[in-house]
Amino acid sequence: MDGIAAMRDPNSLNDTCYALPKFVQKKADNYTLSNWKCDATYLNLNILIQFDGVIGEPPTAESMYCVWKASDKVFTGSMDCCYKGLTAVCGVPCALMWGLNFACLSFKSVWCVTPCVRMMRTCVNSWSGIYNTCVKCVCQPCYESVGAMFSNIKVTQE
Repeated sequence: MDGIAAMRDPNSLNDTCYALPKFVQKKADNYTLSNWKCDATYLNLNILIQFDGVIGEPPTAESMYCVWKASDKVFTGSMDCCYKGLTAVCGVPCALMWGLNFACLSFKSVWCVTPCVRMMRTCVNSWSGIYNTCVKCVCQPCYESVGAMFSNIKVTQE
């Protein structure tokens, strides 16, 4: 399985998958297909955030296990609630805004940029023929003459 196919198949996310960075592979192993349905092309793996990826205690300064577990649940719960609240309030307006932006981008590309580029290529192709003719008729003979003149120079070292 190639890297792209492996990236698209959540069941193949393991340490042998070279398409994902190691820290993402470790986090992604816990997810199933149903968890990934909103990001089927893995656009946002860089924000796959879990508590132990943000907070880490060295062995010499460990908190009590119950505090660690409670902190993990509070972190995950607050991040989840905040994200869901923000998406409930801003998700649809942002989707509308991005939809309009990409529609305008597509319109501009189809109706403005592509015809303009095509016109420029047509003009450049016409002028390139004239330029090539001038170079071959005027410049090339001069350069060949100068080259022939200097080709008979012999350099000797004493």
